[in-house]
Amino acid sequence: MADADTGPKLKLGLTQRQELRLKLVPRLIQTAELLEKSALELERFVRTELTENPFLEVGEAAPEDSQEQEQRILALDEKKREDDKDFTRLDVLNDYFERLSEDIPLMARGGTEEDDDGRQGILQSTAAVTNFHDYLLEQLRFLELGDDVRKVAEHIIYCVDEDGYLRATIEEISSACSVSEDVVQKALEVVQSLEPPGIGARNLVECLLLQVRNDKKYGLERRIITNHLEDVMHNRIPKIAKETGETIERVTEAVEFIKRLHPRPGALISGGSAPPVHIDAVIQKVDGDYEIIINDANIPPLRLSANSKELLDAAKQNPEVLQYLLRRYERAHNLIRDIELRRMRLRMIVEEIVKEQKDFLDHGIEYLKPLTMRQISRRLNLHLSTVSRAIAGKYVQTPQGVFPMKFFFTATPLKSRTGGESSSSLVKERVRQLIEKEDPKNPLSDDEIVRILTQEGFNIARRTVAKYRDILGIPSSRQRKKY
Repeated sequence: MADADTGPKLKLGLTQRQELRLKLVPRLIQTAELLEKSALELERFVRTELTENPFLEVGEAAPEDSQEQEQRILALDEKKREDDKDFTRLDVLNDYFERLSEDIPLMARGGTEEDDDGRQGILQSTAAVTNFHDYLLEQLRFLELGDDVRKVAEHIIYCVDEDGYLRATIEEISSACSVSEDVVQKALEVVQSLEPPGIGARNLVECLLLQVRNDKKYGLERRIITNHLEDVMHNRIPKIAKETGETIERVTEAVEFIKRLHPRPGALISGGSAPPVHIDAVIQKVDGDYEIIINDANIPPLRLSANSKELLDAAKQNPEVLQYLLRRYERAHNLIRDIELRRMRLRMIVEEIVKEQKDFLDHGIEYLKPLTMRQISRRLNLHLSTVSRAIAGKYVQTPQGVFPMKFFFTATPLKSRTGGESSSSLVKERVRQLIEKEDPKNPLSDDEIVRILTQEGFNIARRTVAKYRDILGIPSSRQRKKY
């Protein structure tokens, strides 16, 4: 009797299943992308479209012309447009609009005013230099060097990363350039003499020592950098004073100098500073009422080209060209509509901010009320993602200063002891104010800040204070203490 076949079997067949998938056609993708753009980004985008789309031109559109052209296009080659639906469908874009990069401020550089002015002059001249390494090579060009040293110095420059650190060893460079390690050392000393000071360092200690140089008056600073950098980071002034034999006053002075040195000298060349802010909306008070201005004056007004009919008529005999022009026309028509839609939605959201935050606009941040994007989306009958896209990366100018639009919204309002709600921005500002006014010799701990805020009616946990302090870039009480 043959053994029964108990192994797995493969079967081919057709099955049906229901599946729910979210798709966006290109028109909706364009709508979402335009909504997310800042005024500056939109201006650049529009100017690019003007050069690429034959159906767009600058000027105010005549409503009757636009309507007539739209009816004509909708009636033209409807079958081809219907057959092409599958091709024009795309997967939905991921919601990447929840980003607002906040650059951490860089530490200020040390040195005398005279040194600083000279260095600033050199650094400002880098505006015309488009490449980090080119700036260093340009300095190297004016030095009298032997051929081997120059060749190795150029190689070293290309091994320096944008923070200013050398990411290759002496041995690796010696092998790559087929020269002795003595030549590499000489070339490295040349690179480390370039501006800004600290460039070409192999670690943080060397970077800071290069900025201090060998000036005798900075002997204590050099000793602290070499032996006590960890103590500096944790503000252990008494420990440093005891081990160096110096007074607390002298050590404090030296540590303050070290803190003004730049840990990332390459950022001075490569553009580590925050980009300029471009205002997308303005809230200003006129005759006692608040007026809203959407800052899109630099965006050229668009209309459909006057020769659209001629372009389409000329392509009737060539189906491929006609199909291409139909798509370009549809894109042009949707772009005009979407720009107006963006302007309208942005204005609606800013109007809601004004309604909710009049006390803030009148009196300052202490009067900022909690507000969520979900509340705005419900009031305006918009999807939450639409509100989020509309405010992403945009700034508004108010009588109290310039703020990112996200500043006015909080993810989850904080509860007060009385059952009311507080904006997280308000609590962050209060934490900052308390720390600004503290006794530097006896700084407030996070627990003490919690106690003060609790007395003021805020129901907040210590870990939340610590989180807000980190967001504000404020160190711990131990690190803030002055001796």
